[in-house]
This record gives sequence, structure tokens and C-alpha cells, in this order.
Amino acid sequence: AARPEVADCLVRNMYRYGTGHVEAASEQPVLDTLKSTFRTGGYHVRDLMRDIVASDGFRFVAPPAP
Repeated sequence: AARPEVADCLVRNMYRYGTGHVEAASEQPVLDTLKSTFRTGGYHVRDLMRDIVASDGFRFVAPPAP
């Protein structure tokens, strides 16, 4: 909690793992919301995973390029 960049890194990397790609600039608002919710929710990883799966970024992920 003393180093917010660590939590932000965790959110970003879990999002990348969950969506299977490096986020595009258009996904930044989704990441910002996830980071904020993770912080204010007390840094609970289970909640973060649920929030990632429920996010528009996860639900509307584009198929991988061939």
C-alpha cells in the first residue's frame, strides 16, 4: 500500500494475462478504473480478478491477430 506503483503493475500484468494481449491506448480508462477499484477495495486479488473478468476490456477483447 505504501508503493502504489507496485499495485498498478500487478493490475496491468493481471489484465494482460487475462486478456491475452498488451493493452492498447484505448484500454487505458479500463485500467485506470481497475487500479482505482483495487486500491480503494483494500488490494484484494480475488476482487481484482473478478473486476477484470467483468470489465469491458475483458468482455470485448478482440481475437488475436493471425
